[in-house]
Amino acid sequence: MATPVVSLQERYVASMVLSGAGDALAYNHGHWEFQRDGELIHQEVAERGGLASLDAKDFPVSDDTVMHLATAEAMMEVGKKGKQTLAHLVKHLVKEYIRCMRDMDGRAPGTTLRTLGGLT
Repeated sequence: MATPVVSLQERYVASMVLSGAGDALAYNHGHWEFQRDGELIHQEVAERGGLASLDAKDFPVSDDTVMHLATAEAMMEVGKKGKQTLAHLVKHLVKEYIRCMRDMDGRAPGTTLRTLGGLT
């Protein structure tokens, strides 16, 4: 049986979606973000009726995924314009990082990011 060919674009989309989904589940409004006890997380998921019972709407992504998406936006913008220098990428990264700071309500970006976004 031949292995199906998966395009680079499909792999990219899958990695972004799975990264965001994993982040949202692990973040759990900050309750599990730094939780090192996997058994406790499994117990809480079981108490909620198991993984199949969880509603994605109850699991927003963390500041990490917001930043991940901002990075992807900057890279796509630079990629649309053809060969660019690192300075062009940095310029777009800064623009996107500042823009994404508007989507940090209920999240906990680090002090450096809060300063960059003018949130301090």
